[in-house]
Amino acid sequence: MIQGRISAEGVDLSEHFKLIEARILNRIRRVPGAGQVDIDGVAPREIFIDLILDKVQKHGVDVGELIAKLRGA
Repeated sequence: MIQGRISAEGVDLSEHFKLIEARILNRIRRVPGAGQVDIDGVAPREIFIDLILDKVQKHGVDVGELIAKLRGA
């Protein structure tokens, strides 16, 4: 088992999750013999949206279409 740490004083690395994943994690995952490669303490940015179904329906919004558009954004 090998464990490493990446830090930058005054920088929230959560804002750089995709960069860390692309430049570091995915490259380590491709190393022959590498098992499980995980990252802790840095999470991808997420947005949570709570829909009020009766209001969505009142405005005639197709929920499936809305979800597809949000995923694509």
